[in-house]
Amino acid sequence: MRNFNLTALFALITLIAFASACTPQYTVDSYVPDEPGLGDDDDSATDDDDEQEPIEDDDGTEPPVDDDDDDDVVEPPLAAEQDNDTFDDPLFVESFLGSGAPRIIEVADAISFLDGDSEDWVAFTTPALENEDVNITLDLICDGEGDVDAAAAHPWDDEGSSPTQLQAGFRVNCNDVETMLLETNHDYLVRIQFPNGAEPGTYVAWDLAISW
Repeated sequence: MRNFNLTALFALITLIAFASACTPQYTVDSYVPDEPGLGDDDDSATDDDDEQEPIEDDDGTEPPVDDDDDDDVVEPPLAAEQDNDTFDDPLFVESFLGSGAPRIIEVADAISFLDGDSEDWVAFTTPALENEDVNITLDLICDGEGDVDAAAAHPWDDEGSSPTQLQAGFRVNCNDVETMLLETNHDYLVRIQFPNGAEPGTYVAWDLAISW
Protein backbone atom coordinates (compact mmCIF):
# COMPACT_ATOMS: atom_id res chain seq x y z
CA MET A 1 0.00 0.00 0.00
CA ARG A 2 2.84 2.39 0.85
CA ASN A 3 4.57 1.49 -2.42
CA PHE A 4 1.40 2.29 -4.37
CA ASN A 5 1.07 5.72 -2.86
CA LEU A 6 4.67 6.60 -3.57
CA THR A 7 4.28 5.42 -7.13
CA ALA A 8 1.14 7.49 -7.60
CA LEU A 9 2.75 10.56 -6.04
CA PHE A 10 5.76 10.26 -8.24
CA ALA A 11 3.57 9.93 -11.33
CA LEU A 12 1.62 13.08 -10.33
CA ILE A 13 4.80 15.12 -9.85
CA THR A 14 6.08 13.94 -13.24
CA LEU A 15 2.80 14.95 -14.90
CA ILE A 16 2.85 18.41 -13.36
CA ALA A 17 6.46 18.94 -14.43
CA PHE A 18 5.64 17.89 -17.97
CA ALA A 19 2.66 20.23 -18.14
CA SER A 20 4.74 23.13 -16.90
CA ALA A 21 7.39 22.50 -19.54
CA CYS A 22 4.81 22.60 -22.37
CA THR A 23 3.15 25.86 -21.24
CA PRO A 24 4.64 29.08 -22.97
CA GLN A 25 6.37 31.44 -20.59
CA TYR A 26 5.55 35.14 -20.67
CA THR A 27 7.63 37.92 -19.13
CA VAL A 28 6.88 41.54 -18.45
CA ASP A 29 9.30 42.69 -21.17
CA SER A 30 7.86 40.41 -23.88
CA TYR A 31 4.96 42.77 -24.69
CA VAL A 32 5.07 46.56 -24.74
CA PRO A 33 1.75 48.15 -25.69
CA ASP A 34 1.76 51.33 -27.87
CA GLU A 35 1.37 54.59 -26.04
CA PRO A 36 -2.12 55.84 -26.72
CA GLY A 37 -2.33 58.86 -29.11
CA LEU A 38 1.45 59.21 -29.59
CA GLY A 39 1.27 59.71 -33.38
CA ASP A 40 -1.67 62.10 -33.17
CA ASP A 41 0.18 64.33 -30.72
CA ASP A 42 3.13 64.74 -33.15
CA ASP A 43 0.86 65.81 -36.05
CA SER A 44 -0.94 68.28 -33.82
CA ALA A 45 2.32 69.91 -32.78
CA THR A 46 3.38 70.25 -36.42
CA ASP A 47 0.09 71.88 -37.38
CA ASP A 48 0.39 74.35 -34.53
CA ASP A 49 3.83 75.40 -35.76
CA ASP A 50 2.52 75.95 -39.30
CA GLU A 51 -0.41 78.09 -38.13
CA GLN A 52 1.69 80.51 -36.06
CA GLU A 53 1.21 84.11 -37.29
CA PRO A 54 4.18 86.43 -37.67
CA ILE A 55 4.76 88.86 -34.86
CA GLU A 56 3.59 92.33 -35.85
CA ASP A 57 5.41 95.48 -34.88
CA ASP A 58 2.80 97.52 -33.08
CA ASP A 59 4.90 100.60 -32.39
CA GLY A 60 2.79 102.58 -34.88
CA THR A 61 5.71 103.41 -37.17
CA GLU A 62 4.82 103.45 -40.87
CA PRO A 63 7.31 102.04 -43.36
CA PRO A 64 9.36 104.67 -45.20
CA VAL A 65 7.94 105.87 -48.51
CA ASP A 66 10.20 105.76 -51.51
CA ASP A 67 10.02 109.23 -53.02
CA ASP A 68 12.62 108.72 -55.71
CA ASP A 69 9.88 109.24 -58.30
CA ASP A 70 9.58 112.88 -57.21
CA ASP A 71 13.18 113.47 -58.27
CA ASP A 72 12.30 112.42 -61.80
CA VAL A 73 9.64 115.09 -62.20
CA VAL A 74 10.80 117.72 -64.69
CA GLU A 75 9.34 121.19 -64.36
CA PRO A 76 8.24 122.75 -67.68
CA PRO A 77 10.28 125.78 -68.82
CA LEU A 78 8.97 129.22 -67.97
CA ALA A 79 7.11 131.07 -70.72
CA ALA A 80 6.46 134.81 -70.75
CA GLU A 81 2.83 135.84 -70.93
CA GLN A 82 1.71 137.06 -74.33
CA ASP A 83 1.23 140.86 -74.33
CA ASN A 84 0.16 141.03 -77.99
CA ASP A 85 2.02 144.33 -78.26
CA THR A 86 3.45 145.61 -81.58
CA PHE A 87 5.23 148.73 -82.79
CA ASP A 88 1.77 150.17 -83.55
CA ASP A 89 0.54 149.27 -80.06
CA PRO A 90 3.54 149.32 -77.69
CA LEU A 91 3.44 147.79 -74.24
CA PHE A 92 4.64 151.07 -72.65
CA VAL A 93 4.33 154.65 -73.93
CA GLU A 94 6.43 157.28 -72.15
CA SER A 95 7.44 160.88 -72.85
CA PHE A 96 10.07 163.32 -71.66
CA LEU A 97 8.09 166.29 -73.03
CA GLY A 98 7.33 168.93 -70.45
CA SER A 99 10.14 167.89 -68.16
CA GLY A 100 12.45 170.78 -67.51
CA ALA A 101 15.08 168.64 -65.81
CA PRO A 102 16.64 165.26 -66.57
CA ARG A 103 14.71 162.28 -65.29
CA ILE A 104 14.47 158.50 -65.61
CA ILE A 105 11.70 156.32 -67.02
CA GLU A 106 11.69 152.69 -65.87
CA VAL A 107 9.67 149.88 -67.43
CA ALA A 108 9.86 146.11 -66.97
CA ASP A 109 8.40 142.89 -68.35
CA ALA A 110 9.55 139.46 -69.57
CA ILE A 111 10.25 137.59 -72.81
CA SER A 112 10.98 133.93 -73.52
CA PHE A 113 12.14 131.61 -76.29
CA LEU A 114 10.74 129.48 -77.96
CA ASP A 115 7.41 129.46 -76.13
CA GLY A 116 5.63 132.52 -74.83
CA ASP A 117 6.10 136.20 -75.66
CA SER A 118 9.41 136.66 -77.48
CA GLU A 119 9.45 140.47 -77.79
CA ASP A 120 8.23 143.69 -76.17
CA TRP A 121 7.88 147.23 -77.50
CA VAL A 122 8.43 150.48 -75.57
CA ALA A 123 7.68 153.94 -77.01
CA PHE A 124 9.13 157.21 -75.74
CA THR A 125 9.46 160.82 -76.87
CA THR A 126 12.65 162.79 -76.29
CA PRO A 127 12.42 166.17 -74.54
CA ALA A 128 11.91 169.38 -76.50
CA LEU A 129 15.11 171.29 -75.96
CA GLU A 130 16.80 174.19 -77.74
CA ASN A 131 19.49 171.88 -78.95
CA GLU A 132 18.82 169.65 -81.92
CA ASP A 133 20.17 166.54 -80.23
CA VAL A 134 20.07 165.08 -76.74
CA ASN A 135 21.97 162.31 -74.97
CA ILE A 136 19.67 159.45 -74.04
CA THR A 137 20.93 156.58 -71.89
CA LEU A 138 19.49 153.08 -72.01
CA ASP A 139 20.25 150.72 -69.12
CA LEU A 140 19.04 147.14 -69.64
CA ILE A 141 19.07 144.78 -66.65
CA CYS A 142 18.24 141.10 -67.26
CA ASP A 143 17.64 138.06 -65.09
CA GLY A 144 16.07 134.65 -65.67
CA GLU A 145 16.89 131.17 -66.91
CA GLY A 146 18.73 129.78 -69.90
CA ASP A 147 20.47 131.98 -72.46
CA VAL A 148 19.73 135.27 -70.69
CA ASP A 149 22.47 137.26 -72.45
CA ALA A 150 20.84 136.55 -75.81
CA ALA A 151 18.26 139.28 -75.15
CA ALA A 152 18.91 142.89 -76.19
CA ALA A 153 17.18 146.26 -76.61
CA HIS A 154 17.35 148.15 -79.92
CA PRO A 155 16.01 151.68 -80.60
CA TRP A 156 13.85 152.43 -83.66
CA ASP A 157 13.00 155.77 -85.28
CA ASP A 158 9.21 156.18 -85.17
CA GLU A 159 8.78 159.47 -87.02
CA GLY A 160 8.24 158.19 -90.57
CA SER A 161 5.39 156.25 -92.15
CA SER A 162 6.82 153.08 -90.60
CA PRO A 163 9.43 152.51 -87.87
CA THR A 164 13.07 152.22 -88.90
CA GLN A 165 15.65 150.36 -86.84
CA LEU A 166 18.68 152.43 -85.92
CA GLN A 167 22.20 151.22 -86.65
CA ALA A 168 23.65 148.25 -84.80
CA GLY A 169 25.81 150.55 -82.68
CA PHE A 170 22.69 151.72 -80.85
CA ARG A 171 21.82 148.23 -79.56
CA VAL A 172 22.00 147.63 -75.80
CA ASN A 173 22.85 144.13 -74.63
CA CYS A 174 21.60 142.55 -71.41
CA ASN A 175 23.18 144.01 -68.26
CA ASP A 176 24.79 146.79 -70.27
CA VAL A 177 24.43 150.58 -70.52
CA GLU A 178 24.64 152.68 -73.68
CA THR A 179 24.38 156.45 -74.17
CA MET A 180 23.31 157.59 -77.62
CA LEU A 181 22.74 160.94 -79.32
CA LEU A 182 19.12 161.24 -80.47
CA GLU A 183 17.01 164.04 -81.91
CA THR A 184 15.05 166.24 -79.50
CA ASN A 185 11.26 166.23 -79.50
CA HIS A 186 11.31 163.00 -81.49
CA ASP A 187 9.39 159.74 -81.24
CA TYR A 188 11.35 156.53 -80.74
CA LEU A 189 10.66 152.87 -80.06
CA VAL A 190 12.72 150.32 -78.19
CA ARG A 191 12.32 146.68 -79.12
CA ILE A 192 13.39 144.12 -76.50
CA GLN A 193 13.87 140.72 -78.12
CA PHE A 194 16.30 137.90 -78.98
CA PRO A 195 17.97 139.33 -82.13
CA ASN A 196 19.81 136.08 -82.91
CA GLY A 197 17.48 133.61 -81.19
CA ALA A 198 18.29 131.78 -77.96
CA GLU A 199 18.42 128.37 -76.39
CA PRO A 200 14.96 126.77 -76.11
CA GLY A 201 13.51 127.31 -72.66
CA THR A 202 15.19 130.69 -72.15
CA TYR A 203 13.25 133.10 -69.95
CA VAL A 204 14.37 136.71 -69.41
CA ALA A 205 12.86 139.18 -66.97
CA TRP A 206 14.09 142.57 -68.14
CA ASP A 207 14.16 146.07 -66.63
CA LEU A 208 14.82 149.04 -68.90
CA ALA A 209 15.74 152.48 -67.59
CA ILE A 210 15.62 155.38 -70.10
CA SER A 211 17.16 158.65 -68.93
CA TRP A 212 18.44 161.99 -70.25
